[in-house]
Amino acid sequence: MIDHKRIRQHKACSWVGLSRNVLAEPAVIKDKDKMLAGRIEQLARRHKHWGVA
Repeated sequence: MIDHKRIRQHKACSWVGLSRNVLAEPAVIKDKDKMLAGRIEQLARRHKHWGVA
């Protein structure tokens, strides 16, 4: 939509209710951090209510 209609990314994201961070490149996890990232994902799935105010 952004390229086709030539509108600003900020405006397009606000129209559809997305954060602009969604369009960013995914983070690359280094080999040394893969075990930690896996554990964080495991905890996030188990405790879905954590971080919710």
